[in-house]
Amino acid sequence: MLTLTNGAVLKEGVDYTLKWSSASPKNAGTYTITVTGIGAYTGTAKVSGGTAPYTWTKSGTATWIDFKDNKKTGASITFSGTPTKAGTFTLILNAVDANKSNVKKTFNITVLPKLTISGTFKGATVGASYTGTAKVTGGTASYTWTKSGVPTGLTFKSSGANVTLSGTPTTAKTYSFKLTVKDANGATATKTFSVKVAENKTSALKMSGTFPNGFIDEAYEASIKVSGGSSPYKWTKDSGTLPKGLKLTTTSTGTTLKLKGTPSAAQTYKFKLTLTDAKGASVSKTFTVIINDEIEISSVRTNSTKDFSTEDVVSNYEPATTELKILDEDVLWQGEGRDEDLFEVKANEPVRFVIGEWKYSNGVKAEIFAEDVEIYVDDKLVEGVTVSDEGEFTIPAEFVVDDFKVQARAKELETFELFISAIE
Repeated sequence: MLTLTNGAVLKEGVDYTLKWSSASPKNAGTYTITVTGIGAYTGTAKVSGGTAPYTWTKSGTATWIDFKDNKKTGASITFSGTPTKAGTFTLILNAVDANKSNVKKTFNITVLPKLTISGTFKGATVGASYTGTAKVTGGTASYTWTKSGVPTGLTFKSSGANVTLSGTPTTAKTYSFKLTVKDANGATATKTFSVKVAENKTSALKMSGTFPNGFIDEAYEASIKVSGGSSPYKWTKDSGTLPKGLKLTTTSTGTTLKLKGTPSAAQTYKFKLTLTDAKGASVSKTFTVIINDEIEISSVRTNSTKDFSTEDVVSNYEPATTELKILDEDVLWQGEGRDEDLFEVKANEPVRFVIGEWKYSNGVKAEIFAEDVEIYVDDKLVEGVTVSDEGEFTIPAEFVVDDFKVQARAKELETFELFISAIE
């Protein structure tokens, strides 16, 4: 009877004696041996019964196996070899005793691919998002991974034959770390990797600008700009909903993001945008945009010494042009100045007057500026002075005395045009 026993998992460069984990087989037949990893190993076989001496021979496809005992006449024989490739091989052992009786046994030897770890871990930058991966080939699933010395700020995660190292490095230095994997047969492989984490010499990534509120059915366009970081840039909408009728567009390098279109539904919208640069640095911000419905006036406040009527005021959008009737006289705004002190009005310096402020029922405020008005200093018309649509004008020095009174008067007593501009 031949006995072959099976031992531990075989590794490259190490000799092994194969032993059965249970009682030795007592019958001739075919048995399977699994060899994990392409490496040298040693096996033994013995015969019982019959008459010594014995003659051993071998055959089969496991041609890389040979006898270590040159005499090959004892009741036991030692054989060894190093497989050159993975696959399934047969080893047929035959023992013949002095009386020419023989016994033959066939072993199927399965050589699994050697455990090999491969991966890509490129350089990283402090404060920038990083991902590196590694995987194992060969051996038998399932796999168990362990690690040591990974860079600060990075997290190790394994899934089957794959591992991922990801996160945001916090310290600049060169890290050397080891990954070790163990398969279902107990075979192991270890590989050392190196990752250089560099200082972040780029200015901090920022997004500047905002998306103001808008009005239904009125054209809308606003921009957010990028500063710092490394071009090109990528924008993503992580959550929330854009105002209906508006779309986000960006330049080819991502330096400017536009929200543009015509709002079609009045409500409050919230959405989160994330900006990521070429090196993986990112910044996020949540925006709120209120799309207002038709404007309804709930109150009027004016800094004029005169009263104004809101009768016949029609304003369904912003900016708007409307008419406002004056109750008496033509003074829309009045201010005082002194040439030496900082009063409301000084010579040769822009003066901006606001006729009033409207507060809409939705909470939006608007300033009111008059058009087609004339400027008077101490009741004398200042020729050549023009007033912008936003109520700004300048008093020439020759009209300034120690104390003076400035008035903005309507050219026409009955009606005059107003320009309404939302301020919040």
